[in-house]
Amino acid sequence: MSQENVEIVRRFADCWERLDREGMAELVDPDVEQHGTVGGVEEGRVTRGVSAIRRDCAHVEAIWDEHRIEVHELIDAGDRVVVFQRECQRGRRSGVELVLDAAVLVDVRDGRIVRVQGFMERGAALDAAGLSVQPNVDIVRQGLERFAKTGEPSWEILDHETEVFDHDIPDARNPYRGPDGVRDWLSDFGAAWDRYDMEVERLIDAGDRVVSLVRIRAVGAGSGVAVERGDGMVWTFRNGKLARLDYFNDQEEALRAAGL
Repeated sequence: MSQENVEIVRRFADCWERLDREGMAELVDPDVEQHGTVGGVEEGRVTRGVSAIRRDCAHVEAIWDEHRIEVHELIDAGDRVVVFQRECQRGRRSGVELVLDAAVLVDVRDGRIVRVQGFMERGAALDAAGLSVQPNVDIVRQGLERFAKTGEPSWEILDHETEVFDHDIPDARNPYRGPDGVRDWLSDFGAAWDRYDMEVERLIDAGDRVVSLVRIRAVGAGSGVAVERGDGMVWTFRNGKLARLDYFNDQEEALRAAGL
């Protein structure tokens, strides 16, 4: 059921970005509560009902010429889902652009969203969801964010024994070993595509392992064929270092490999 909740929240976020009032209304409870963002100017404000969502959409349209939400991560917390997102907006009159990294805690009951609470600080959202500190998950999260921004992995978590096994590339040179092997793997992976990008969908703590489920959008090198699929990685840690990384072109395979 918790994965269903994640998908409900993903659909809600998509509707909110499009300001799709009716789409959001279908996903929420008639008495849904919206709480003002903790740490923001509307902290403590509470609105109820679908009509409040419609009013909020109208307000956003009135003050922003551009409004975009980039969902970076959805974190499963049972009946709750934590959303890490980036909000990009441009003032309708002022032209001022605002980019904000924030979080939202969404409560789901019986397939409907019953409560929404924003947070300026992502850590505060995790605390409110009752999620304990997950050091390996944080390492993976930061590593993926760094790779998305720079194209470089977090070299500091690797050592000469780190191994990468790619279960996607047909002629992969498994195992790729150590920092030099990681460079070779990234080169082989990149050579398969004209271009590609990854969106993190979910990070799952599995003890000394972390599963990262990602959405990859790419264009094949030479073929020009566009590809969109759900990939998965299993990160295995030992003494704070990455001991092994397994890459799969199927999220279910990644989950099975991690015993989930």
